[in-house]
Amino acid sequence: MLQQALADICQRLYSTESDQRDIAVRASVALGSKALPMLIKALGEPYPVGYSALGALGEMGKEAFEPLVNALENLDLPDSIRARLARSLFAIEHERRPEVMKDILSEDESSLVRAEMVSACGSLENGYPGKLLALAVNDRSAFVRARAIETVTSFEKLPEGFDANDLVSRLGDPASDVRIQAVSACAHFRLRAALPAMEMLFGDPDVNVAMNAMWTAGNYGDDTILPLLARYANGPDERFHVPAAKSLLQLGSHSAENVLLGKLEDESTREYAIFALKYATSKRAVDVLVDSLSDILPDEREMASFTLYKITGARLDTGRWAGWWKTHRAFWSYDIRDGVEYYFIGLELERDELHHVASEAYTEALRLAPDFPPAMYRMAMQHYRTGEIGKALVYARSAARLMPSAQHLLLEARCLFALDRLDDALKSVLAAKAAANVPDKELLELEKRILEKAAK
Repeated sequence: MLQQALADICQRLYSTESDQRDIAVRASVALGSKALPMLIKALGEPYPVGYSALGALGEMGKEAFEPLVNALENLDLPDSIRARLARSLFAIEHERRPEVMKDILSEDESSLVRAEMVSACGSLENGYPGKLLALAVNDRSAFVRARAIETVTSFEKLPEGFDANDLVSRLGDPASDVRIQAVSACAHFRLRAALPAMEMLFGDPDVNVAMNAMWTAGNYGDDTILPLLARYANGPDERFHVPAAKSLLQLGSHSAENVLLGKLEDESTREYAIFALKYATSKRAVDVLVDSLSDILPDEREMASFTLYKITGARLDTGRWAGWWKTHRAFWSYDIRDGVEYYFIGLELERDELHHVASEAYTEALRLAPDFPPAMYRMAMQHYRTGEIGKALVYARSAARLMPSAQHLLLEARCLFALDRLDDALKSVLAAKAAANVPDKELLELEKRILEKAAK
């Protein structure tokens, strides 16, 4: 039966239809090591057959490891096929994997194969990634060096056995692709040893290296580079204005907001300026971003909405920003930003009917933003729902005094009515009617109930 299955798969594999060959490749995993010659040959096929073969080889596990090592030593295969073989090989967990990877890095002439080895380092443990990447970052090929630094950057912290100085030294690499990766890596790990190189990097002959260095300079949290950034944010070369201003703003130099707000008019820089403004703290920045929402592209609107969230703490769909900001602008400052975020977290928890956890979010919101009326109103609603009318009244009254909206005044009236304070309840109802453009049914019904109860 196995032989019949093998014959069937072989027949499909040499079919003229790519979908039939693809089916054969994916089915061949069931045949184990007997399918290896077919799968290795199939690696040379275009998509989807070649990529199915790649996945199939990886799925075969340890039994495929040594045959793949042997196949990889076949230097007659094209580099592109050997690179795919390497990718499958390094996806297999095997005790010899680190040893083979080190040998390939030291001896294999193909930069494509060595680069595949580098990419696989992230899946290793027990100090192997750092040791191998320390070799790869000094590889003879710029392509491999760049890939090695990119892989290092994928780690949350520098892997064991990897020296930070190897990254800093690559800031002066002759290959611009390597310098760009080194700039990103040094900023990612906040390597202060890289700071003395900033002036050199800002003046790099490759404009992409220079712009990347300026864009990421704010990550270091060091204000000693503020004068240098300011020189480029306000300099004659407009290409550097946005990246330098982004880092200035990130480091707390709020005058850079004006540079970024001015770039919103330029279609070529708008997207980057919108993103950089997430470090803004002023009402003016929110004003300009909200006003721009109707005039920019859909993708830019999504980014602007995210930036507005980062500034204000408010989580809103794009179409709701104008109305929300008009209503709440007077009550907002950057000091209460985190409180506003907790308020919106509470709303999401309420929608999921997690009322107890929502109350905790509103409590934290009011601790951080004690004078934010929406948080007061939601806390009042939480207490009203649980029958704690006295506490509900305290929060509802505070919200109504700061923001005398029909919604806030109606809740105040409901609390007063529940406490049999009918005169005060009627006053709140009348104030709510005056605040409402059109009194809703609930408001009119409460007024009727107050008058009926007062008449008894």
